[in-house]
Amino acid sequence: THAGMTLFRGLSEDMPLERWLADIWEGERYLDRESIYWGTKLALLEMIKSGTATFADMYWEPDVAAKAVVESGIRGAISYCFLDGGDKEKAARQRDECVQMYESLKGCSPLVSFVVSIHAHYTVCDENMLWAADFARKNGLKLHTHLSETRKENTDHFEKYGISPTRRLYEMGILGNDLIAAHSLWLDDNDIELYGRCGVTAVHNINSNLKLSSGYRFRYNELRDAGANVTIGTDGCGSSNRLDMLEAMKFA
Repeated sequence: THAGMTLFRGLSEDMPLERWLADIWEGERYLDRESIYWGTKLALLEMIKSGTATFADMYWEPDVAAKAVVESGIRGAISYCFLDGGDKEKAARQRDECVQMYESLKGCSPLVSFVVSIHAHYTVCDENMLWAADFARKNGLKLHTHLSETRKENTDHFEKYGISPTRRLYEMGILGNDLIAAHSLWLDDNDIELYGRCGVTAVHNINSNLKLSSGYRFRYNELRDAGANVTIGTDGCGSSNRLDMLEAMKFA
C-alpha cells in the first residue's frame, strides 16, 4: 500500500494509470512531512478498523511513517522508495538517503521493519535498481516494486528491450524470494515460470486494477501452480479509495 495517499482519496478519478500518475505527482508537490504524517495516521486507523495488523508501505518520508506506526501499535514494513527518473545526480543522492534512513530506523521499534523499494523499472535507472537490490540483500531486507501493471508498460518495454519487464529484471538478478511485486497483472507464461522459479511474491491489487482500468486478469491459478507466493493488497487510497482488506478479498 501507499499509506500517506489517504489524502488523495478521490483526487483523480476515471482515468488510466498514466494520466492518474500525472495528477498524483502534481498533487505530491504540495505534500510536506506533516501532511504525510497525518495521512499515514488516517491510513493506519482505517487498516486497524478493518482488521489489518501488518502492512507493507511504499511512500515518501519513511521516518514520518515509522513514527505513526509506533504510535498506532500496528506493524509496518516501511520502505525507502527509489524514484530517480534517470537523473544521475538524484540517483546518487537517493542512494545516500537510503543508507541514512536505514541507519536511522534500524532498531527504532519492534513494530517497524525496513524495506527497500524500486518504484518501477521505468522510473528508476538500472544502476539504482541494481544498487537497491544489492543493498537489500546485503542487509537481509525485503525488496518492493511495481511490475507489469498495465499493457502499455509491457508494450513500451518490449519496444525498448525486446523482452518483458519480468525477463529483464530476472536477467539483472533482481527477481528473488525477497521481492514483492505489486500488480503483476500482464504476465505471460514465461514470466509466471520465472516468478515461480524465483519465489517472487505477487500482489493482487484488485480494486486499484479495476479503478485504473488496468485490464486483463490476474492469473492467480497459474501463479499459484508455478510456485509464486500469491497475496492480496489494497494499493493506496488514491488508486483504490479504501484500505479494507476484506473488501479486497471480496472483489478478488
